[in-house]
Amino acid sequence: MYRRAAVAVSALGLVLSLLGGRPAAASGFQDLSQVPWAAPAIDLLAGQGAMVGVSAGRFDPEVAISRQEVAVILSRILALGAEASLLPFQDQAEVAPWARVAMAQAVAAGLIKGEGSLLAPDQAVSRAEAAVLLWRLAGSPTPLAAAPPFADQAQIPTWAAPAVSALTALGVVTGLPGHLFQPEAPVSRAAFALMLARVEPDLAAMPGLPRAVAGRVSQWIAPNQSTLAVQSGLAGPAGGVLLASGRVWPLGPGATVWVGGQPADLYALAQGDPVSALLEADGSLGLVIDFGPGGLTPLTVENASMASLFLSDGTVWTVPASLSATLGQVTAPVLPSDLVGAVLAGPPSASAPLRLDQVTLPDLSGLVVRVGQNSLTVAVASSPSPFLTAGTWLVATTPQTAYQGPSGAASDPPPVGSTVSVLATLSGTGQLTAQVVAW
Repeated sequence: MYRRAAVAVSALGLVLSLLGGRPAAASGFQDLSQVPWAAPAIDLLAGQGAMVGVSAGRFDPEVAISRQEVAVILSRILALGAEASLLPFQDQAEVAPWARVAMAQAVAAGLIKGEGSLLAPDQAVSRAEAAVLLWRLAGSPTPLAAAPPFADQAQIPTWAAPAVSALTALGVVTGLPGHLFQPEAPVSRAAFALMLARVEPDLAAMPGLPRAVAGRVSQWIAPNQSTLAVQSGLAGPAGGVLLASGRVWPLGPGATVWVGGQPADLYALAQGDPVSALLEADGSLGLVIDFGPGGLTPLTVENASMASLFLSDGTVWTVPASLSATLGQVTAPVLPSDLVGAVLAGPPSASAPLRLDQVTLPDLSGLVVRVGQNSLTVAVASSPSPFLTAGTWLVATTPQTAYQGPSGAASDPPPVGSTVSVLATLSGTGQLTAQVVAW
């Protein structure tokens, strides 16, 4: 899940915390009792700063969300910073001052599109529009199985049908009573928060958001299969990796593949092999680590939403109200996001804790107190995982460990006294292994 190519890894911990970290305390909104089904999602997004209230203690959950409100939310989540202009749109003066920059950035990023020469900033976002927007945000995923059609399927516009089908199959979008979708119905602030929280793990596909992904290779993509792959400097004119989720991840021009602890190439990946990788800023894969050989077990948690775990064999497991997991001798309550990149010791069971072989820690941070030949000793002030307490931890380093110092990519570990952020794996025996170290 990690690479040596130069990237702003120092910001990785912040990005991972924003997209997949543990939620902050409750938002303090006083009007969420009317939407108990969305309150956890609203609290999560409010804690991350993605959605805010309309005033102190008030969220207005049942009010329809507007196009310009959505633009501001996307700007906060994605840290959109490109210079952009609204001049081509005839109604650009109608965009509220607090939304002008965000609206321009969302348009420039291709996330929000005008209706001809109009932006219609105050127009409520419809359910069809919300589905398309979130589908783009998630990287236009294609699920392994199609969702059953809605009773009003014929009323869903053709431009929205692929998005509605994909997000319904993935559990991001659900129907209304009578198995209706009602594509033209407006989306409330609460409903949008819930959908955004469900799709949040897939935000890694957006440019500028490096993030770890994990899964199992369904097949490798040869250069002549260009319909499933994109430009890659590693495998000729085209190349990518198809994980068991059904998504093709392209390899970046500087991508490196490791198999069995040794540098290799795309063609060394075998079907069924469990792999981890880190996304480049453009959404392609950087360093790919193959943990082969392949097989039916163990399963990897490839992704997670608030309500589901997406496993590397293509199955989706619904998360119970209270989720716990066992790693080695430790059993602890966990959030679904804690388990992205985890390797399961056995199949999930609704009546027992998940048994894990290892987990990925995206945000282990602390002070380097010792540098060994193949290890770092890091003092951690707060618990980085349900399976680790605060304290001093020995973190092993390997030839695959990537280092990122103040001046960019580094070849040596950080000096004693450095404050570091570490992406690491934690095994059931308590062994911590660093994949990326940034300081």
